[in-house]
Amino acid sequence: MTGHSESSLDPETVQIEAFPKELPPKSTVLIVGSDEPAVCTIGLQALAQYGHAEDRGLVVTTTRSAATTLDTYTTVHPDSDRPSLAFVDTASEHQYVSAPYRDTPVVFVPSPTDIERVVMALSELTEHLPSLEGRHLLIRSLTPLLMATSTARVCTILDRITELPTGTGRCFLGVDYTAHDETTITTLIERVDGVLWILGPVDGQFDCEYWPANSHCRQALTELDGNG
Repeated sequence: MTGHSESSLDPETVQIEAFPKELPPKSTVLIVGSDEPAVCTIGLQALAQYGHAEDRGLVVTTTRSAATTLDTYTTVHPDSDRPSLAFVDTASEHQYVSAPYRDTPVVFVPSPTDIERVVMALSELTEHLPSLEGRHLLIRSLTPLLMATSTARVCTILDRITELPTGTGRCFLGVDYTAHDETTITTLIERVDGVLWILGPVDGQFDCEYWPANSHCRQALTELDGNG
């Protein structure tokens, strides 16, 4: 995995050429890249790749508003065969009245660092949403949370919310590995089932690999850090 050396690339338009064919249902996956994943669309692409039209994706926005995220999602994935979304919006400059009953439900939280309220907002959303065979969870970026509080506290919260996916749903957690030390990333890997490593750019194209979260994965991280 390399940094984005091609300055002309717009992270909002980054496209993964090929996702891994198999990603176990109900798995928790850490999306690791060298750009802020809330800016890149990779987590949203993963939802569309592994979800279906009858599924629902719960999305926690940490640096982009729900409205902006939805616009990006529908632009990158204009076809209808993708999960519908519901949001916990922690990034809007103007906090509106929460609307968990709308076609695109939104619950607002003043800050992504107010972790307890984020958990409560997710609970509120799931109470109002119909039971679905596939319910996914995406936290576009853990980086703002990790910058504001301890890794141990973030992991405690993750233990509470990573059970939200149902049926064939998956939990995706984005993180910018360049913003954190090796210990932090290793601790996160210990809490997930696997890692999507974002590779590239090569000739302006990106790819990814799925690695089960085991000792080999952690060793690769150590080698990556040492070669950086």
